[in-house]
Amino acid sequence: MRYAMCLAPAILGLAACDAEVTDSSSPADQTTPTMTADYANDLQSALDAKKAEWAAGATDDAKALYDDGIAKVKATGVLNTMKSAGDTAPAFELPDATGKVVNSADLLAQGPVIVVFYRGAWCPYCNITLAQWQQYLDEIQALGGQLVAISPQLPDYTLSSQEKNDLKFTVLSDVGNKAASDFGITTQVTPEIVKYWEGKIDLVKHNGDESAQLPLPATYLIGSDGKIHFAHAHEDYRVRAEPAEVLTRLKALQGN
Repeated sequence: MRYAMCLAPAILGLAACDAEVTDSSSPADQTTPTMTADYANDLQSALDAKKAEWAAGATDDAKALYDDGIAKVKATGVLNTMKSAGDTAPAFELPDATGKVVNSADLLAQGPVIVVFYRGAWCPYCNITLAQWQQYLDEIQALGGQLVAISPQLPDYTLSSQEKNDLKFTVLSDVGNKAASDFGITTQVTPEIVKYWEGKIDLVKHNGDESAQLPLPATYLIGSDGKIHFAHAHEDYRVRAEPAEVLTRLKALQGN
């Protein structure tokens, strides 16, 4: 599988066909490489452990289904669509879990913003990721930065994400994946995966549309100048940017 990270404009993979899910119908509810040897891979270790737990009980057919889904993402030719470091970040205006509209221009006026796109509260890998980012929030804020998570879920379900993970940072609802599309990270869930999900998760109910689209779990560091200074993605949704590395990039951006 292709690993991709960019600190300058580069081709990046777009991941999307999901695998392991947890039933979250109620609103209430193999080792991958690190980016460099200098950064801790605490998050990836946790994600790998979750993947191994799933693989231990998954059928060969299920494993093949997900491998095929990731391969199909790579074959779509959308590897150049993702916004990269050096690009101007698309503006967004999205509601938070309470319905309050949050404008990216207002956020950037206060300092750099780390944007974490995730798929939904039903995704265990996303919940692990958001919980890990929560541990870095104080350091991010001490550096004058802000942390925002974005998913295509309806506000009720973004509230579920925030409450379930006891998150203290802003969680935004990108219904219809407009912001994700502007960043070039919208991806189509394959019909095979949609069929496999029957009885497990209802994307229409969670996202409020029938597109069966999800954002690539991508991470951006956007400077107050509106430029992207760090971008990370991987074709496998179980590989995410390490918060420790992004924090290091934020420190450098802030002259620390």
